[in-house]
Amino acid sequence: MSSRREFIKGMAGATTVLCCGVGITTLFDSCASVAQLQVPIIDNSIKLDASVFQDKDYVVIKNDRLPAPIYIHKENGSYKASLMLCTHRNCELNVTGSFLSCPCHGSEFSNKGKVLTGPADKDLQRFNLRVDGSTIIIDLT
Repeated sequence: MSSRREFIKGMAGATTVLCCGVGITTLFDSCASVAQLQVPIIDNSIKLDASVFQDKDYVVIKNDRLPAPIYIHKENGSYKASLMLCTHRNCELNVTGSFLSCPCHGSEFSNKGKVLTGPADKDLQRFNLRVDGSTIIIDLT
C-alpha cells in the first residue's frame, strides 16, 4: 500500500503526461490540417490544381516574391483569395480555426478577409481569381 505522498506524486506525474500529450497531439493535429503550398509565380499569376481542396476548406500559398502568404478559402464551390497581411500594421496573419488572427495587435479577419475585430479597420487585400477547368488561377496584378 502506498502512502498519500506517493499517491499524490504519482497522480501529478500522470496528469502532467496526460496534459502534455493532449497539448502536443492538438498542436500536431492543427499543424497537419493547414495545407501550405510553395507555388511558383508565372506571368503575375499563380496556378493551383483544385484537387488540393479535396478534403480541405482552405490552403495557404507561399512564394518568396509575395509580401505574405495567400489564404485561399473554398465555400460552396467558389474560392476567395486574401493576402495574409494585417491591414493595421502589416503583420503576417495566422490561421486560427475558421478565421485569421494577427499575432501583433489581435485583429481578426473572417475566412473571406472581412474584419471581425480591430484595431484593423480595413478588410484584407483580395485577389481576383478564376477557375479554368480544374485549375484555379490567381491574378496578382
